[in-house]
Amino acid sequence: MVDAVNIKVGGFMRLCRAVDKQLSAGSRLVAIGGHYGLEPTAYAASAGVANAALFNIVRQYSLALGERGITAHCIAPGPADTERLHRVAATRAEQQGVTLEAVLEDMKSDSSIHAFTTPEQVAWAIAMLLDDEASAMTGSTLMLDSGRRRGLP
Repeated sequence: MVDAVNIKVGGFMRLCRAVDKQLSAGSRLVAIGGHYGLEPTAYAASAGVANAALFNIVRQYSLALGERGITAHCIAPGPADTERLHRVAATRAEQQGVTLEAVLEDMKSDSSIHAFTTPEQVAWAIAMLLDDEASAMTGSTLMLDSGRRRGLP
């Protein structure tokens, strides 16, 4: 769990520290977290803790850098239709003695639209957060989970 937090939160903090002198009014910091930070599950505790911590540090950066006109944002996609997701699904399929397709369908059933988030949708969200109008969203986490989240923020 410590490694997950170090990679996700520590990595973002190290990046912010490295670019701080180049940041000016209108600059955007955009972190990519994951939906487990707000919708925990028994099998992804490390991801949940790391993402929740990332959401918090983004809010902290929003407060710390806001006076300079710099905003901080987080995107929480998941699960995203990537090679990594397919590797995880293949491992589950092998463990459960079912097909990869069955596991993927089961994973999709957690979504209210029966879908995974795509990398293109994540790219769209990042582009949107770079718009001037996105300054109103500073410190917030944008959920891109295809309707998986069940609770309120």
